[in-house]
Amino acid sequence: MFDDIINGNVTADGKNFFTGVTKLTQSLTALDGQIGTVNTQMGNLNTALTSVVSNLNAAKGFIDLVPTGVAGGTADIKYNSKIHQSPIAAANVGIIKSTLNSLLGSSTSGTGIVGGFYQAISTTHATLSGIATDSNGFATNSGTNLPTSQINSINNDLTKVSNQVLDLDKSLKKGL
Repeated sequence: MFDDIINGNVTADGKNFFTGVTKLTQSLTALDGQIGTVNTQMGNLNTALTSVVSNLNAAKGFIDLVPTGVAGGTADIKYNSKIHQSPIAAANVGIIKSTLNSLLGSSTSGTGIVGGFYQAISTTHATLSGIATDSNGFATNSGTNLPTSQINSINNDLTKVSNQVLDLDKSLKKGL
């Protein structure tokens, strides 16, 4: 029975297996090492994403200036024409609006090439910024929020249980 507590065994009906203290301690130790690896990878992810997020933010700023050099500007181009738009046109000049405005759009309208691209970059920026923040939170809080210290504590307690069971087993064998 004591060996079963230490090493595990199958139930009396043979249908289930239960883990012993030794295997549980080994599994928790492996988990602790894996958590350390995950923590390192999260720190690396945060470092890389912080750079990417910064570059995306700069790209948003540059895209916002297209096409006029002013944030949110539009390419409202008009061409003079000798064709009258109405019979009363001044100085025999008509005005033809360029279709470039609707084609390019603007960052503020979200329409056209510039608007669509600006929205895509903004969405990507927001998403990656959130991931960077979360990965940083994971990496920075590893000492307090991750179960590493709890795993070590449980392992120490399980080792104590294992030693107590072994000591009990030895003392009972002496008495027999």
